[in-house]
Amino acid sequence: MLVEIDGDLPCHADAFRVSGEGYHSGLVLLSAIGPVNAVRASWAKLFKVSGRRRSGSITVGGRSVGLLENIPYLTASSPLDSRHVHMLVFHPMLGHNAPDMGFVYQVGPHASSHYFDRMARWCPVPMRPSWRAPLWALGREHGAIVPLTGHGREVWHVATTREVWEPIICGALASEELQ
Repeated sequence: MLVEIDGDLPCHADAFRVSGEGYHSGLVLLSAIGPVNAVRASWAKLFKVSGRRRSGSITVGGRSVGLLENIPYLTASSPLDSRHVHMLVFHPMLGHNAPDMGFVYQVGPHASSHYFDRMARWCPVPMRPSWRAPLWALGREHGAIVPLTGHGREVWHVATTREVWEPIICGALASEELQ
């Protein structure tokens, strides 16, 4: 299902996800589709700079969406035909070579199967591969793994810090939830 990206030249999004709520929310993923000029106009409006700060925002599916400050967002685009384009704008923590920021974003309907390698790489707490499924459930239960709001493709915020995972893992080992 497509949702409209409002503007003088409207286009559509088949996916968008944001972190946080209200004024402090920020774009994590936007997948925009439409006429080349409309998609580029939305991109320009989103990346608008006023003075030294980003001040741009767009309305996607009735929700105002802006960029997080000081984040070097990535973009990729591909022509669909001579007049239409598909553009992705995404947070660098969706990538595989992202800097350590204390979390990663995991994309997709099978995130519970794919998150573990990325989390184990960044998190300083030792983890066994056999803990993949129980850690997903424990992370969801304790707020260490949280779904992002939006539309379309699922995206999850996965914490990677010792302060978050050490008490979860220690408690699960003590209660024998983890072996």
